[in-house]
This record gives sequence, C-alpha cells and structure tokens, in this order.
Amino acid sequence: MLTRMSRAPRASRAAASALVALALVALALVTAARAAADPDPSVLSVLVHRDGRVEIDGRAVALDAVEARARAHVAAVGDAARAVIAADRRVAHGRVVDVVDRLRRAGIARISFAVEPASAPRSP
Repeated sequence: MLTRMSRAPRASRAAASALVALALVALALVTAARAAADPDPSVLSVLVHRDGRVEIDGRAVALDAVEARARAHVAAVGDAARAVIAADRRVAHGRVVDVVDRLRRAGIARISFAVEPASAPRSP
C-alpha cells in the first residue's frame, strides 16, 4: 500500500491524508464520548475555576487539601492513578502550576489537561 501511495498524484495523497485525519478526529470524539459516559475510576478529575477555586471529582476542595485528596486517590487505585485538569482559560497560570505540583507530590505522575477547541473566528 505504501508503494502505491508514493506513486499516487499529490492531490490523491492529500485527499487520503485528509480522510485519515477525519477518521482520527471521529475516533477521538467517540473515545471522548465513551469516557464521559463511563468514567475511568483511576482518573482524578480536577477543575480549576477562573477565581482559583478547585474541585476534585465534582466536590469543592481547598487548595491546601488537594495533595491529601490526591494521596487518598493514589492509595485507592495504586500506580494506575492519573489526573485530568480542566482549567478556565482565564485562571492565573501559577494557580494551575500549584495544583500540578500538589498532584505530583501526592504521587500522581500522569497528568493531562482537558482542552476545549478555540471557537471559530468571527466574521466582521
């Protein structure tokens, strides 16, 4: 298949690349939808609000309690413990870094960020 693709005209290769990209986006959307419907118990969901408030798994947590809550999570799920942080785009960067540091000190090494795509450009 690779030899055939390398001989194909550039337009055909671009079209094939576009189809692969669309398939990957569709897969990502299906995976995200499945994750929302069936949450993974090894994932600690952390939300940092614009004003700096923190929620873990839907419950308000004082910043000083983030590390203790994360340690409890690690104790419950072991090495599979992960965290996903969703932060308001207007929250101070330092607040998010502080939360990440506290999660790492608690033993959570796999931390990722939930992102929302930027909105489409507005027409004049």
